[in-house]
Amino acid sequence: DYGEARVEVLGEDGSTLDGFSSDDCAPLRVNTVDARVAWKGGRALQSLTGRPVRLRFRLKNARLYSYRCT
Repeated sequence: DYGEARVEVLGEDGSTLDGFSSDDCAPLRVNTVDARVAWKGGRALQSLTGRPVRLRFRLKNARLYSYRCT
């Protein structure tokens, strides 16, 4: 039984960007290095290209091995 991970996207000021909160994120409940993060409404990180952002990982009974933005 795995835990779960969710990802939030924050702006430069540290506030959560609309549509990219942990509540909007589909929970990741797999043990793999190539899982894809998805947010409600089909929001994608590509829509933020050129903007400085921060990622906040919310883990519940889980560990983060690595991440990659593509």
